[in-house]
Amino acid sequence: MKVEAFAPLPPSTWTQIEAEAERVAAVRGASDVTLSRVE
Repeated sequence: MKVEAFAPLPPSTWTQIEAEAERVAAVRGASDVTLSRVE
């Protein structure tokens, strides 16, 4: 997954994004998830 921020995001927001990426991967049956940050 690639996340492109339109403005600087606080660390807590990135933590929530990472958690959501893990949930999406689990629902789709993926064994691993990679999150790319574009700041």
